[in-house]
Formats: sequence, structure tokens, C-alpha cells
Amino acid sequence: MAASIDTNVSVILPLGPGGSAQWLREALHCVQRQTLTTLDIVVVINGCSASAVDVARSLALEDDRMRVLTRDEPSLPAALNGGIAAARFDLIARMDADDLCSPDRLAKQASYLVKNPNVAGVGTAFDIIDEAGATRQTVQPPTEPARIRWRLTLGNVFAHGSMLLRKSAVLAAGGYDESLFRGQDYDLWLRMIARGFALANLPDVLYQRRVNADDPHAGADEAQRSVAAARMVDAWLASPMGGPNRGALTAAVADALAGDGRAAANQIEAQLDVNGPAMLGLLARCWARDRASAHVDERAWRVCQLARLREVARKIKRAGAARVWLWGAGEHTHWLAPALGQTDLHVAGVVDDALAGATRFGFVVQAPEAIPAGEHALISTDAQEASIAASAGAQRLRKRNVRVWRLYDDPPESMS
Repeated sequence: MAASIDTNVSVILPLGPGGSAQWLREALHCVQRQTLTTLDIVVVINGCSASAVDVARSLALEDDRMRVLTRDEPSLPAALNGGIAAARFDLIARMDADDLCSPDRLAKQASYLVKNPNVAGVGTAFDIIDEAGATRQTVQPPTEPARIRWRLTLGNVFAHGSMLLRKSAVLAAGGYDESLFRGQDYDLWLRMIARGFALANLPDVLYQRRVNADDPHAGADEAQRSVAAARMVDAWLASPMGGPNRGALTAAVADALAGDGRAAANQIEAQLDVNGPAMLGLLARCWARDRASAHVDERAWRVCQLARLREVARKIKRAGAARVWLWGAGEHTHWLAPALGQTDLHVAGVVDDALAGATRFGFVVQAPEAIPAGEHALISTDAQEASIAASAGAQRLRKRNVRVWRLYDDPPESMS
């Protein structure tokens, strides 16, 4: 039913340096196969490879909805602004050249904007996929404009490539800042919110964002972190000092002091939904969540971790191993390495892509490729275990008959 909506959409797809011709073809096919067919597809060549340019131009010859624009100097924000300026329609969709999306993505987003004329842009829930297209994580960001308004002051809640925006609103906010090498999208969202524009997300998973499987933080480089930090601090300083109703805030704080920090945080968040971002409300919300975390009994949690470690260590021993490599050189390994001393397993060494060469916990950290064929590796992280297990690096180890074990998941024996 959403596909029958009479709405025109311009799709802006920039081609940056180092892009894959195959991924570009897949991304463009996703756009061409949308159930919403009245499209203006604007491909902006932005310093990409010759093979990717050839793919774009050959597809444009086959589809009269597609245009190819060129730029002399590679710049993502300039390419986006150029695409927006050339867009024929007021609704403009973003699409990244290495990502994928569902056939009904644009129809559902256009339907939402038609039904909500006060909303200036809408993204979607999304999957994070690796180079092979395997899903590593599903992200369900906040959906309601009132919550997004204050959540944006604590970090980006949109997959940039998933956005469908009103061109008029983007231009009114000043477009993308061409002085920013990274973080242009987060900067734009905050400026739109500051000007009173509402933004939303659909709960449907309609977009797949591709990342480097060896880097769970792909895209969050130093330049992007620097821009995000500066804009976040600016948003805090621009927020009013007040916030939630004093009585409601006091009641929530009292609940947190009584030990129910989670309920208190929920109460404060509901107030922020009504009043928008304010320093006292944001502070109280973060404090209440911290109180909730502080009430977790650390000793009980550690007992559970040790019990789980002994169970996995027995499985590794039954597989014929006398020693195991720890994959991860963060704080998790700080407790795990000595805890293995309570089992019969010997720690052969520590590996970590990001910290290879550093000395941590008495070990010189090596790259994962240093693990000899036929040996065993235990992933040592609670936050990135699934990402490491699904990474291309883990796949390469398995091809060399290295068995990769997970501590918190419960496969029958190992991930091999």
C-alpha cells in the first residue's frame, strides 16, 4: 500500500575514493529496485576509482532516472551539497555506495513524511554488515522526534545513508558544512534540531550499513570523534540550565537514592521528551543510569564470570589444548589472564590488532596472525565478542585451523 503513494524522491549517492565497483553496483541496484519508482537518482563522482565510475556510467545509460555528476576535488560534504542542489525533488534520500537497503525502504519513509508534514527527515533501524554481507549487529535507534531531540545531544542516532530528508529543511539549516572532513551528518542534525526541525526514525530494519569486519569501530576515526565531541559540547552549552519539572525531578532522584535507578532514569527521560534537552535533565538522567549500574553486585557478577570461565576452559582442555591465546588486550584481559591461573590452561600470549607491539599485563601484544596454526584463541572482551567472532580476521584464523572460542556465547564446543 505504501508503494502507491504519489511521492517523488531524489536519491543522492556520492562515489568516494577507494570505493568498490561491485558494492556500488549492488547499492545502485537496491535503489533501482525500489517499489517507489518515481525517482531521480543523482550519482556524484567524488574522486572514486575508474572501475566504479565505469559502473555508474554504464548503469546510467540503462536507466533514464539516473544522472552522473562529477567533481574535480574529492569532498564528501561538497559532493552532498552538489547533489542536493541538483536534486529535482524536495524529498532527498541518502544512500552510501557500499551499503544496501530493502526494496520498500523509500516507500515506507515517504509514507511517513507524507503523514507527518512537521517532520523534516526520517531514518530507519539498520543492520551492520561485514564485507561479505553477513549481519553483525542490528541497531534499533530511538524513533520519536521528541526523544531524538534530546538524545542527539548525547550522540548520533542516525545511519546517515538511511536518511530521507526534506530538501527545503536541509537548505534552511545551511546544508552540509564543507569545512568538515568527517562528522558532517551529526553536525547537520544538530543544526536542524536547533532550528526547530523534527527528525525521526522508523523502527523497521530497512538499511544495511557495511563496515570493515576487522574494525568494530570502523568510521569512528580521530577526525570524526573530534567533530562529534565539539558539536556535542556546543549542544550542551546551548541547552538551557533548567529541565524537567522540579517536583518530578526530585521524585525521580529520590527513587534512584532508594535503589531504583533504572525507573528514575525512565522518569527523567519522559520529562526530557516533553521539555527537550536541558543541562539539569541530562545530568540527572546520566546520574540515575550510573546509580542503576552501581547497584549491580560486582562480587556476584565476578563469581558468575569465573564459573563460566571454568566451564569454557574445560571444553578447551577436552579439545586437546594445554594453552590458549587471549584475543583482546583491554581491561577484560586484566582479570581474565590471572583468572585462567585457577584452571589448567596456560596463557600462551595476548593478541590485538589495535595494540600489537604494546606491553599489557606482562605480555607483549601481537597481531592475531601470530597465533600458530592448530592452536586455540579465546576472545577476551564482553562488548565486542560477537564482532570479533564474525570478523574476517577470525575467518582467516579458522582457515589455518586455529580454533576461536567465545566466553559469553554458548556454542556446542567452539566457533570453528
